[in-house]
Amino acid sequence: MLCLVPSFLCLLQKFGTCSYYWLGGRWNSGNYQWADGSSFNYTHFGPGDENKDKACIDIHTGTSNWHTNDCQQQECFICEKNADEPSNRASDCKQLMSQGQTASGVYTIYVNGAPKTVYCDMQTDGGGWTVIQQRVNGAVSFWDQTWQAYKNGFGVAGAATEFWAGNDLIHQLTTQTSGNILRVDLWGDRNPNSTNPNIYLTSNYNFSLNDESTEYTPNIWSTFPGVGNASTGWYDITYINGTKFSTIDHINDPMQTCVTDYHLGGWWLHYCTTSSLNGQYIPPISYGNGYGMFWVVNGYEIINPTKSKMMIRSI
Repeated sequence: MLCLVPSFLCLLQKFGTCSYYWLGGRWNSGNYQWADGSSFNYTHFGPGDENKDKACIDIHTGTSNWHTNDCQQQECFICEKNADEPSNRASDCKQLMSQGQTASGVYTIYVNGAPKTVYCDMQTDGGGWTVIQQRVNGAVSFWDQTWQAYKNGFGVAGAATEFWAGNDLIHQLTTQTSGNILRVDLWGDRNPNSTNPNIYLTSNYNFSLNDESTEYTPNIWSTFPGVGNASTGWYDITYINGTKFSTIDHINDPMQTCVTDYHLGGWWLHYCTTSSLNGQYIPPISYGNGYGMFWVVNGYEIINPTKSKMMIRSI
């Protein structure tokens, strides 16, 4: 069939399911206007199809004629879309990688339709990781950030910067798919008495984060027993499963000194914890004793990592 009417109408005739579509125009204050308020003079009404008592304009796919109708009438409608806007917008770093983005770096992803700036690790263990936490030198204070700061995120995402992606974003990322891996990487031990100052640890966990109404309680467990060496069962990060998040201004831990004295804020706490990657970088009391930023190794040894990275990827 030759297309003798505007191209969009040809598409409606070929793929549409309605006879009439709203055009987004209407009669208003003595002239015709589009939905954005701009006026227009061109019309394509058929004989007897223009009745200004019925202000809104639709188009008939069979004749291509316009006609006015009651604005309360339920009909199909036409939407305008920016031609430069990609139709395959990625919702995480794994999708970006599947689209050919193989270099680690800062990217824009779209979560629930909203743009979010994230750092993607495209090299580690197959790539496609969205980095949600990174500490490299203590330049940014984590333990005393507010509830709102942890909700929205803070710091600047980058290859060698310190940041927290935000609890709301972490929740959205880990609930938009049916399963996710949390990967934790730790470098070094700053304890002056450490027997292994250059230690490197890593492990994977099953992970999702509930929304703010639950106080951001996590679901975390491990089905990766042979992966990495940072997992020691009950004494590792899985201890936080189902635990409420605490910050300096919103303490959910029954033992408030875990935040106020031990400086473990910005973490999931219940009578303190067995891991605290957002604690104060320089421990407030002593190294190697569960204060500030620490991690339990082998069920008994406590290290104070030099660097940490937490990343998520859909399964």
